This record gives sequence, C-alpha cells and structure tokens, in this order.
Amino acid sequence: MALRLPRGVVRWTEDAWAYLAYDAEMWQAFEGGQIWGGLTDFTGMHPPLWHLLHSFLEWAAPIPMLLIGTSLIFSIGAAWIASRLGWMVGLLVATSPLQLAYAAELNNYPAYALCAAWLWWSHQQAQSDGKSHHLVIATAVGVWVHLLLGAIGLLLAASLSRTVFFRVTRWLSFALLPLLPGLLELFQSGQAMSQPPFKPTLVASEYAGRFGLLSLFLLVPAWKGLRSSPHLAKAFLSVVTLILGLQVAGFAAPHQFPYWLALSVPFALLVQRGATTPLLRILVWSIAALQAISIARLNMSQVAEMGEDLQRTRGIDIALQEAQPGDGIYLLRKRMLPDDDKRGFSSQLARISPWNSLPRTRPYNFPYVDHRHGQPRDLNGVAVYVNDNPREVIQEAIAAHGTLFLVVSGHHGNRRFAAELTQWVHAEPEEIGEDSLYRLQSGN
Repeated sequence: MALRLPRGVVRWTEDAWAYLAYDAEMWQAFEGGQIWGGLTDFTGMHPPLWHLLHSFLEWAAPIPMLLIGTSLIFSIGAAWIASRLGWMVGLLVATSPLQLAYAAELNNYPAYALCAAWLWWSHQQAQSDGKSHHLVIATAVGVWVHLLLGAIGLLLAASLSRTVFFRVTRWLSFALLPLLPGLLELFQSGQAMSQPPFKPTLVASEYAGRFGLLSLFLLVPAWKGLRSSPHLAKAFLSVVTLILGLQVAGFAAPHQFPYWLALSVPFALLVQRGATTPLLRILVWSIAALQAISIARLNMSQVAEMGEDLQRTRGIDIALQEAQPGDGIYLLRKRMLPDDDKRGFSSQLARISPWNSLPRTRPYNFPYVDHRHGQPRDLNGVAVYVNDNPREVIQEAIAAHGTLFLVVSGHHGNRRFAAELTQWVHAEPEEIGEDSLYRLQSGN
C-alpha cells in the first residue's frame, strides 16, 4: 500500500484522462437503449467486465479518483493473493516494478493482474488438494476481463489433468457464449492481428529502461526453482510461450508490457522454491528492498516536483480563475512518453483535483470515442478538454463556447504547436512562464 497509494497521485495524467473515455462506446450503447450490446460488446480488443464497472462508477459518481482507487485496490489485491502462496511471493509481487507501474492505471490491467494472481493461486490449490472449482471460476471470470486470462486458465488446467482441462473448457465455453458476437466482429475487423512486428532487442532495451535490471539477479533462485518444481516450471514456461507467440503473431503489442503481469506470481513462486539457502534468501530480501526503495524514491521525487510546480502560476491557473459557466478550457500538451510508459506525471492536470466530479459533456455534436475532440468533461459548468496535438476540430470547440481558454503547455511543444495553431486560431497568446494562453471567442 505504501508503494501503490502515491501512484494514485502521480498517475493522474493526460493519459488517465484519455483512459476515462475508453468505455464511451458502452456508455453510448446504454444511452441508445442497446442494453445487451452494452453488456457484451468488446471495447477495442477488451472484454466488457472492467468497462461495466467503469461505466457504473461513471454513472454513480464520475470522480476519477474513485476509478483510480479501484485500480489500486485490484493491484493491492494481487499482492495479497500472492502472499497466500508464501511471504516471499507476496514480497516480490508487492515490490515488483512491473506490478507497480500499472497499479494506478485507468484501464483493465490492474484487474488483469488480480485475476492472473487468482488463477495461479487456484492452480496451486488444485495441485495440492485436487479441487479445481477455484480454477474454473477464476478462468470464467478472468476471460471477461481479458481474453488472455481465459487462455492462461486453459493452460494451467491442462498442466493438472485431462479431467480438470475438460471441466475448465466446458465452463469457459459457457462464459464466452455472450461474448461470441463481439469476438467474431473483432476478428472480422482485422483489429486482432494489427500489432507492430516483434523486435527482441528493442523490447529488451525498453523493458530495461522502464523497469530496471535488478530482477535479473532473481534468475539464480528462479532457475533452481525451475529444476526443483518441474510441474510449476511446465505451467510457467507454457504461459511464457503463449505470450511470446501472441506477440510474434501480431495479436499482442510487443512494445507494451502489461501482459507479463500474468507471470509475476509464478516467477516469484519459482524464486521462493529456489531460495533454499540463507545466502539466496538474503539476495531476494535485498533485491526486494532495493526495488521498493527505487520506486519509493521515484514516487517522492515526482510528488515533490508536482508540489513545487503548484507554487508557480501556470496558464491553467489563469484559465481556471477566469472561466465562467459556459466557457471552455482546452489543455494542449505534447505527449513526452508513450502511453505504455508509466513514468510520466502531469503537474498541469494536478491543478484539477481528481476528487472533483467530472461528468462527460458534449458541448457540440461529436462521437465521444473520437480522441481528436479532447474528450471534454464538465468542471462546475466549464468544459475541460485535454489533447496532445492541435487539430482542426478545435474550431468547433471555439464556436461552442463564449470564451475558450486554450493553454499550450510546456516549452517543448510551444513553438511547433503555435505554428500549427495559426491555421485555425487567429489571436496572440499571453505568455505565462512556459505556457501560452489564448483567450478565444467564436470570432477568432
């Protein structure tokens, strides 16, 4: 909890704003009376369970921190389930840089991590007492969170016995029945195999840059665990092969790493089984402590930097002071990191508390899932848009408000963005520190 809760503060970013709109197709289906479609359709390539929860919270209380908090609970839950398999397993999952990177994301991957931990716990339970009902339930629920969880459940069942495999397959088939139309549509659309090619050296360098190399030292006890636990090793390697195969085939994005969250628990379990000497146990403790210190330092430095920035006057501060109900605030900030790189934070968006009620709004007619329109939300009568590039549709936002406060944030984007904006915005900005603030009426 100490490592995860600060992530809920620093991961309130422009990416989080975009993720808030991810399930808008479901919301629009419900609005249009298409209840069955809303309950069973895929969102992008993802099954509906997380998005149903998201949509319910958006309807009940559209407060971003409630959704961030839900993700944190899922991530903490994954570490708790891991601890049921041994203190060392829980410790390694709790301090895993990969688990912590995705712990506060407004997408389905914290739930995916929780379900994956549940699957591995169920697998170990079935192996020890011969009862497979936990694995059956975990697989059937997991496939509604992410399709990969259903495939992992089948592999784990197959590693136990033919009887368990057929039982899990039967119940998984029932769980998939309502999703079949959406699944067929997904494959017919060509989205399922649209990922970039797998480049091992690029993947390895990206992983090392984002998560570090400390975990490599854990390969020593993990190797011993592989040799001493052939049954677990077989299940672990089959899931590794599955994920790599999906990435090579173009089903899963090789430049994104959340799929590997499914391996945190079994890897930690292999390390625990291989750390049979005091020296190896000290090694595991040391690596866990160093990983915890590293992420704690990152959290503290980012929170401190955000706090320092909040002491300065930025363009968004002026816009929030001057905007009246019916006006709009358009936040334009260049994306500095890919959306899967979770090391970023936003001092600008920190000025809008995620504890605010921020319901979706459409000041003009457009499909909410279209990211070009900045996916506006209502802040006390003021529509707030967030975008990472200037686009021609900004003219529609200008026409929709008495005044649109356009904030171009950060020196890196200002010059290029200013040149592009001159095509659609005919006004001079006020320079406020590193930001440019335009006050635009429909005549502009």
